[in-house]
Amino acid sequence: MNKQPNHHISDELLLAYAAGSLAEAQSLIAACHIASCPDCRAKLKAADSLGGALLDNLPPEPVSPGSLEALFARLDAPAAQDKPATSPIRLVQTIPGVPEVTAPAPLAQYLGALRWQRLGPGVQSYVLPTSGGASARLMRLAPGVRLPSHRHRGLELTMVLAGGYHDGLAHYGPGDISELDEAHHHQPVVDRDGECIALAVTEKLALYDRFVYRLIQPLIGL
Repeated sequence: MNKQPNHHISDELLLAYAAGSLAEAQSLIAACHIASCPDCRAKLKAADSLGGALLDNLPPEPVSPGSLEALFARLDAPAAQDKPATSPIRLVQTIPGVPEVTAPAPLAQYLGALRWQRLGPGVQSYVLPTSGGASARLMRLAPGVRLPSHRHRGLELTMVLAGGYHDGLAHYGPGDISELDEAHHHQPVVDRDGECIALAVTEKLALYDRFVYRLIQPLIGL
């Protein structure tokens, strides 16, 4: 991801990420975008500074029993090894012909032994091991693939890692993030000059226009 992203996470989502109130999958995609976006990193730093200033102005609260001992125990614990900010990750290790993609460090920690699941012609996915009120998966889409048109029952976040797509609302390239909710209706179409690899996070199953796709939703989980 060598260029500055054109589409960013909203200020509301950024503040929720700074406050630690997002589900694990949502926090993951926010962290991936922030890792690739200098503007959002600057906003996050400002949000952290504002939060610290607000905390400084709050009246002191009584400390619960054992809190001091717990703090000292955490300080004494050995520090975890930091992972590099970015590292070349081959998103598929067992399927030949997949290009190497530079994965943000937050995503690299989730890849493990990645194996794609075929969902349909030109569409593969890999579900990431997250918990909480949202799910995350990597999507591998062949050039020119048209996904079914749909609406949403909750928040849908999509970040492009390689390639690009358009959906009638905007065009998204590497580093860009799409943030859509119940008010949006779209149909993603992959660019014809190469496959698209994206990280997608959803709260609930999509509401497809065509009944046939609703029938297979329990099988594909989207």
